[in-house]
Amino acid sequence: MPITDSRKTKMNAIDLIRTAVEETQSKYTANQVVAATLSQMQAPQSIAMREGNTIFILHYLAKQRDHAMFHVINADTAPNYVINTKQFLKAAGLMGMRVLVVKFETPEPLTLFKKIMRDPPFPNMGYTIQKTDKGRYTATINMGDTGKGAK
Repeated sequence: MPITDSRKTKMNAIDLIRTAVEETQSKYTANQVVAATLSQMQAPQSIAMREGNTIFILHYLAKQRDHAMFHVINADTAPNYVINTKQFLKAAGLMGMRVLVVKFETPEPLTLFKKIMRDPPFPNMGYTIQKTDKGRYTATINMGDTGKGAK
């Protein structure tokens, strides 16, 4: 299936994952990613959220529940992906998350961060990007003043 505008059609979760695998030209098969995703969604200290045709999986620290790593599986259009990610960040902040970390291999998410931070969900929200020597990226998101409510 191709990328699908979630404002018109909401994909089932398996098709969403399979589409994301195809679109990102993953080195893993669709079956491997489906199995891994379903397993991660059920792991202790994990929370799965879905917005549109995007799935977000948070893995929080047992001893520091306001810190989490997350990853994203997206099969939505680019404009919706920005909206979906902003909604996810709002939800994570309102759940009490203070610091989120995400790793990615291509520079495309850098544009996403810039778009979201033009009008962040919370006051004083920010992020830093580190590029590894292997060409990968790690983004650390400071959720800002989440107690004051999201925009």
